[in-house]
Amino acid sequence: MQIDRETLLRTGIPERYWAADTDLELPRDRGLYLWGLVGRGKTHAACALALRELRNGTPVYEAGTHEVVAYRRPMVRFISMIDAKNRVSDTFGTRQNPAELRAMLRNCDLLVLDDVGREDAKPWVQEFLMSVVDDRYNAPRHRTIVTSNYSRGELAGRIMVGSDATMANAIVSRLAEITTPIHVEGPDRRIQQ
Repeated sequence: MQIDRETLLRTGIPERYWAADTDLELPRDRGLYLWGLVGRGKTHAACALALRELRNGTPVYEAGTHEVVAYRRPMVRFISMIDAKNRVSDTFGTRQNPAELRAMLRNCDLLVLDDVGREDAKPWVQEFLMSVVDDRYNAPRHRTIVTSNYSRGELAGRIMVGSDATMANAIVSRLAEITTPIHVEGPDRRIQQ
């Protein structure tokens, strides 16, 4: 399927990645946790996978069978955790409700959460991340791609608020169940250019 500009804009995928491509494959039954040092191509790969999903479509099966009868365009959303944090904090002291953002992230077929672990480790940020990850965890047909500069083990320490590690560990535990980790290595692609 061709992807028109309007669809690309709705996804939130930054325009710089609209032509992204990757050799990575997205499993049909789970997401990916792409982690590695800065500039290794994690966001590039995540966007390329999301674009591939948009182009290929999501299979629609005949009721009670495994026979594909059609393909539909999946709902794909991209958001960086810093942008998500800013969008939620912009609602403080207003009549806006962060539940709309959460619903958008909950209901999409494929969610790309970019730069998890770079956001401030504040209690409300940790709670928002937990709510998003928990929503995705409880809807296994909705896959999630996470990018981070931290391994899953490092991530728990990064997002921990104070000395309470329970929520940070719960976030990482859920991500471990719904994603396959891939360590993205190599030279910094930005410096090479």
